[in-house]
Amino acid sequence: MIAPVATATALQFLAFEVGGSRYALPLAAVVEVADFGPVAAVPGLPAGLGGVTNLHGEAVPVLHAASLLGIPWEEVPDPGHLLVIAEPGSEALRMAMPVDRVISLAEHAPGPAVGGPDVVVERASVLGRITAILDPARLLARARELVQQAAGPLPAGEGDSV
Repeated sequence: MIAPVATATALQFLAFEVGGSRYALPLAAVVEVADFGPVAAVPGLPAGLGGVTNLHGEAVPVLHAASLLGIPWEEVPDPGHLLVIAEPGSEALRMAMPVDRVISLAEHAPGPAVGGPDVVVERASVLGRITAILDPARLLARARELVQQAAGPLPAGEGDSV
């Protein structure tokens, strides 16, 4: 008897572009797509790293994609949108990341997970173009790491947002 072939279930992803490169996040991790607006400075945090924005009356931390994704600043044009990202199942830990443009929703059957700390867990053809698939948990962990390096560790009990 021949065993049935297991097929990976396709998940929905949001494809977007930063600095001419295409990325995708699982749709379950995207809380909102908003127009890019003013980002206020945060004392002690380098302006190039990020700041905070007001979304619907709530302060949301913004971390620039160049820092999070390791893209040279000169390759990142002015952003058009903000992706508000949270780890699926946890609205408490979230942040916004400026992106050049949102491309589309797409379905993709994820390959085997890549170990390590890199936020890119797979490179795959999505919508006919090679796309870096991002892990939202690793992206949020990278954001927290960058903020802590720049501003120092948070006092005990603080830090529900990045």
